[in-house]
Order: sequence, then C-alpha cells, then structure tokens
Amino acid sequence: MTDQSVRRREQIMKEARKLFAKKDYHEVKVSDVAKKCRVAKGTVYLYFDSKSDLFVRVFIQSIDHIIQDIRKILFLDNDLRTTLMNIFDYYEDSVRKDDYFRRFGGMHQGFSGNFPTKVANKIKKSIFSRIEDLENEVVDFLGNYFSGIEINLRDLYFLLVAILVAIAKSDSETIKDTALSLILGELNKHMLNK
Repeated sequence: MTDQSVRRREQIMKEARKLFAKKDYHEVKVSDVAKKCRVAKGTVYLYFDSKSDLFVRVFIQSIDHIIQDIRKILFLDNDLRTTLMNIFDYYEDSVRKDDYFRRFGGMHQGFSGNFPTKVANKIKKSIFSRIEDLENEVVDFLGNYFSGIEINLRDLYFLLVAILVAIAKSDSETIKDTALSLILGELNKHMLNK
C-alpha cells in the first residue's frame, strides 16, 4: 500500500469511528462514511469488503490502542498501587469519556444481539487472542509482586469477580479508590489463602 492509500484507509476508519460513536451499527451506512471522507462509496469498498468489515477493523484498532496503552502503564516499573491508579486514571480519562466506547465498548453488546451474528463472530474471533495475551501479561505483572506464589488466569478471574461483587456492594463516593483498595485487599487475601 502506498502512503496515500494508508492515509486514505486511516481517514475512512477515523470517520467511520466518529459515525459509529453517534449512531447504532444498523444506522450507519457505507455511503455516510464515504460522504464524510468526500470520496465515492466505491472508494470505501476498495479498502473494506463490507460495512461489517469496516466496523470490525475500527473496533479492533480501538481495542489495540487501549491494550498498547495498558501495556505501557504495566511496564513503567512503578509499584503496584501506582500502576493500578494509573490504569484507573487512564480508564477514567480516556476510555470512559470516549463516545465510541460508551456506545460499543461493552463486549457484551457485541455478543447480545446488537450486531448481526456475522459481525459478533468476527469481533469474538479477532479480539479473544489479544485479550488473552494481555491477561497473561497482567498475570506475570502480578506474579512479580507476589513472589513465590503462582498466579494463573483462573486466579485472575476469581479476583476480578470478587472485586466486581465488592464494588457493586460498596457505598464509597469514588469507584477508583474503592476498586483500588478492594483489588489490593482481595489480592492479599487470595494469595494468603493459597
């Protein structure tokens, strides 16, 4: 692909992301994306097979950016508390305020009928390996703080469920502080019980 082709493809994805942030999947038309990019509808099809292909690629690109940002935070060599605070701050400042992720960020939305089955299946297939890789990195990261105790994905899921239940029951004013104290408390409690 030439530099111009790469720029055009990125422009199409950028404009599509903006449209998907404002409208439901079914409401966005390829012609809407083409109009925003000031190109013919056929030009969009030069880069993407279909609207579902365009949506999935935009979704994957967005998830990849978040994963890259979280990886950067994990490997800053901060202590556990600072790292967790940085992740929560990133979530609050970037992900939670992003219109696109407010509309489509909940993975359950893609799997619960908001998209055609074909799109949901592409999303599942495309992102599971990415998320699993990040989970393994998180497990390794946590293992560094609890030397001599092996943490696996099953432990990580157990901790996340316990934390989510505790957050739901909490009456704290700030979810970040509550989550942080619960994560640290649950991690310590869980590691002591092993």
